[in-house]
Amino acid sequence: MDRKVIRSDWSMVDALNGRNYREVDWSMINLLFDSSKSKRSINRRAIGALDAQIRDTTWKLEDVIQSHVLSFPLFHPLGDIFSFLEIESGLINEYIIELEEHNKNSDTMEQEIHSFSKTVNMLEKEYIAELCTPLHREEDETVVLPADKFGGENSIVIGLFDQIEQIRNELLDLQSGNQVVSLFGMAGIGKTRLAREIYQDQITVQHFDYTAWLSIGPSNEMGDILADIVSQIERKPIDVYIEEDRYTLAMFLQRCLQGRRFLIVLDDIWSIEVCDYLIGWLPIHGNGKVLLTTRLEEVAICQNASFHQVPFLDHEDSWNLLWRNVFGGESFPPQLEKVGRKIAELCEGLPLLILAVASILCEFEKTEEYWNKVVVKQTTTFTDAYEMIYKVLISSYEYLPQHLKPYFLYMGVFPQRCVIRLSKLIDLWFVEDLFVPRVKDSEDFARGCMKGLVSNSLAIICKQSYNNTIIKSCKLHSAYWHLCIKEAKRIKFLLVLNKLADASEDYLESQRRLAVQNNVLFGIKEAYDCMPAASTARSLLCTGEDHQYPVPLCLNLTLLKVLDALSVRLYEFPEEVMKLLLLRYLSLTHNGKVPSSISKLQNLQFLILSQHHNIKFLKDSMQEQSSNQLLRDSTCLPNEIWDMQQLKHLRIPKHKLPDPSNGTNLPNLFTLYVNAHSCTDDVFKSIPNLKKLGISIDLLPDGAETLSLENIGILNQLV
Repeated sequence: MDRKVIRSDWSMVDALNGRNYREVDWSMINLLFDSSKSKRSINRRAIGALDAQIRDTTWKLEDVIQSHVLSFPLFHPLGDIFSFLEIESGLINEYIIELEEHNKNSDTMEQEIHSFSKTVNMLEKEYIAELCTPLHREEDETVVLPADKFGGENSIVIGLFDQIEQIRNELLDLQSGNQVVSLFGMAGIGKTRLAREIYQDQITVQHFDYTAWLSIGPSNEMGDILADIVSQIERKPIDVYIEEDRYTLAMFLQRCLQGRRFLIVLDDIWSIEVCDYLIGWLPIHGNGKVLLTTRLEEVAICQNASFHQVPFLDHEDSWNLLWRNVFGGESFPPQLEKVGRKIAELCEGLPLLILAVASILCEFEKTEEYWNKVVVKQTTTFTDAYEMIYKVLISSYEYLPQHLKPYFLYMGVFPQRCVIRLSKLIDLWFVEDLFVPRVKDSEDFARGCMKGLVSNSLAIICKQSYNNTIIKSCKLHSAYWHLCIKEAKRIKFLLVLNKLADASEDYLESQRRLAVQNNVLFGIKEAYDCMPAASTARSLLCTGEDHQYPVPLCLNLTLLKVLDALSVRLYEFPEEVMKLLLLRYLSLTHNGKVPSSISKLQNLQFLILSQHHNIKFLKDSMQEQSSNQLLRDSTCLPNEIWDMQQLKHLRIPKHKLPDPSNGTNLPNLFTLYVNAHSCTDDVFKSIPNLKKLGISIDLLPDGAETLSLENIGILNQLV
């Protein structure tokens, strides 16, 4: 067969390999990115429904295209199709037949893409139309949980007395210049309860001539809000004013409040526009004060507000809140204190969750045995509590800017209460194609996305740089982790596997990502046998605790782009990995050599390899070898590693990187973490664009020779 024919066909397949459908897909993401910067008053339900249609349509075509590409003879186990002289003529004929059969499907593929483009263009028009349609007030605006179900009105005040005093003094000081005071924090953290305590305080009531409390919520009508304020000021039913137009109500409000001392509480504000509009009509520059509560940092700092972030409760206050609501303020049995404190600690300082757990504990026997079962999750107490407060939390996700939602859902890959290293999270976001294509600096964009999740009260910062400008690590509160994995499972974005019941074929089918947070599951035959049902999965991430004993990995998911199995112990480097030709991210822990066939993974961008420490081997080896010889006895990667031109990140602290041959280099390698004996002149000269370098040095008991790194100056791109 003529090589030109083969190359021509390959060019066509390359065009099918994601370019056309990706362009359309990304145009929709760009639209979402732009719309998120506009006002929040769009119909989230309609947008969500359109989002689901686009997602399903895109995923379906992606499955067809990538399966088509993998069946192309260039991926044939015969290897290089141009090495015909080394192949028997019979195999060549078989190969050509496969190629011709593949070509017959090309027209069908083009039709699929044209159909897809037409469908998405139609959906894009619907998107634009929906964004331009005025939003009508939605039915499920603000979820209010019954006070009697959560221990009464005064329960959440525990732990907030200092803030109450500080904020009340600010509001009473009319000369302070702080006309607007804001309370910012996660849903259920006690913002509304704190504001209510201040609002109802007798000192506050006596100080102001007029007071009004407005529950705003994510969707609202300005006219209704103004009518509500006027009705409270005038102490008349709202029906008297509900038919008045906005301007009339606003002017009436100004006349009433001008020169008077007043306090207006705007509870649960979701929009800067709403905040600016309402405060703009209030004569606050005299004797007026506004107290607002919000989950959004951008709202909390508007109008030059005096900003207060409501903190989580500490362990002591959490325990006090729990036992007071379980035992009605009466004394508690001393034998329950130790286990009770553990239960309170598991609530991670969120008052609403503590109250939900307390309400459930009230319904069961108050014994040490039962409470210990709650701690070790042998009861459904916490799961039931998460479900109980779910409707309060979900609006934080539903009203999150559309382009940030995938970044939030992806955090569910990591186990509950896990502190997530942001650098790893960004790497995974990158290989998962979660970034919009017009972004010039993907790392800066990713860090901005994480800040967006934090400022929308969905993620929690665990560690920052010394000057608090760069987030180093983060996590999800356990209640939001539950929400995250529930929503991710619903839309088949991510399936978390913690127990055998999670690994059913019904759940696995059509899932895009699998996060195995209990590696023991691979050793259970029923779970392992169900894994092929996830044939469309693009990611398999084993993020549970390190497993001491080897378990089998399911590596027959041929469409995988991400395989993160660093926490799974393997005796040898699995040959099955070489069949995962779409892999872009691979991390493994294994003993043994890396085969030269790893160079088949030409799409690989991130390679992370680790080895299990073998103390006995080290001891025996030291008796037989000199220290210097042992130091150089790290496992060497094959020379073929230099053929993997797409590599961006290479982390191999227990392996040696061989010197390149024939002038080969890795021009796209930006990050390298490597054994010290890999730091040779030839290696450094062959990674000219390296920006980050980490060096692993094995220190032996009897000392080792000093290693010189004078040649590090060759790397002139390090930052």
